[in-house]
Amino acid sequence: MLRYMGKVALISILACLSVSGAAWAQNGESRIDSRYSTASLSLASSTSGTSWNIGIAKVSGTVALDNDPDKDAVNLVIYPAGEGSRVLNPSGGIREDSFAQLYRYTLMVFRSSGVTQNRDGKLAVTGDLSVTYIKREANIVWSNAYSGPDYSDPTAQTTTRPVTFVFEAPTQATAAMRNQAPNERSALATVSFPNFPGLRSAWLDSVWPLVVEDQRCEMPWSRGGSFKDYSGAVCTGTPILPTPLTQPPQRFGIDYPGPNELTAPANNEATILIHLRLERRR
Repeated sequence: MLRYMGKVALISILACLSVSGAAWAQNGESRIDSRYSTASLSLASSTSGTSWNIGIAKVSGTVALDNDPDKDAVNLVIYPAGEGSRVLNPSGGIREDSFAQLYRYTLMVFRSSGVTQNRDGKLAVTGDLSVTYIKREANIVWSNAYSGPDYSDPTAQTTTRPVTFVFEAPTQATAAMRNQAPNERSALATVSFPNFPGLRSAWLDSVWPLVVEDQRCEMPWSRGGSFKDYSGAVCTGTPILPTPLTQPPQRFGIDYPGPNELTAPANNEATILIHLRLERRR
């Protein structure tokens, strides 16, 4: 009887995730809208409570919540902004035959293995998180004809450990208060460094380009300009900035060296705060 009541309670929570016709608890699999889905990556201290947001990444993947704990699944791909066309295949998964146009970066893939209700009544999605750090070494040979470094072929190192994402389950009222669309949800995973070797160094040594939400770029001549005045595409959008502790100004670009580890506060865990928006079904 208790087992039956527990399953009924979980199904009830999943049903509450469906609001205003844009259901999270729905039949079939839904794609994550990578244009508006992000992951905030932070280093934190479990003792002092300090947190250092080192970067924002983009999120792709799929979600299937069918009111059936045996079929529910969440699959995520977390990748550097601006590199989706290079590292993702048409279905939103990782491409095996292409690399980002960055010299140091991290890709993360999460595959869920179970969905349960935690003690707080929230949805806890457990699965394996694979973190792949990819690097290309710079080979510099000085000469009169020097035009920049020559980079080696990429090398990759992958570590996989179990991780749990805890999803918020806001009601329609709280979603409206937070200016959150019905098809949006947030989730948090906390990872202890001793249990995930290499995660901290991979994040700190990676390039995390600026995330621009709803980015649109136009060539000048589309607005009546000419090739003579060409100086690059004109782009608009809403940037999502990380909120690190006070540090020297940072620069962004392909050769961005990443946060300075010497200025990092004491930390013993990492947090991944994801904000997902599902594509609306036609």
